[in-house]
Amino acid sequence: MYVLVTCYRPLKAWLYELGFARFCTEKYSTDKKDVDNKFMHLANASIAKTGANYNDVHGSKWSIHNLRFYLDQTHGKSQTDECFEQINNIIYISLKSVQNVVTNDKHCFEVYGYDVLLD
Repeated sequence: MYVLVTCYRPLKAWLYELGFARFCTEKYSTDKKDVDNKFMHLANASIAKTGANYNDVHGSKWSIHNLRFYLDQTHGKSQTDECFEQINNIIYISLKSVQNVVTNDKHCFEVYGYDVLLD
């Protein structure tokens, strides 16, 4: 999910609705023998594409729309909505936790501009 922060004081952020979810190419396991299996623990595309189970069609990633559809079908709409509400809360809390650092760090900046409504 992509988030554009246009201002930290007051906090103003935009969530892009066309994000994606990336997946590992092997089913997760807590077995100690699998601890070094990078295809099970990392969803990095550069690593995943070298694995035997890599899917060339979707590249081990789904659009947020497809992820929501899958979760709706397997867990129900109310649980899916709750999951995405929690994701939004994590984004908000994360941005609030760095708000003072960003606004006081000379290496961080805000892009100033105009809000534009497009038809």
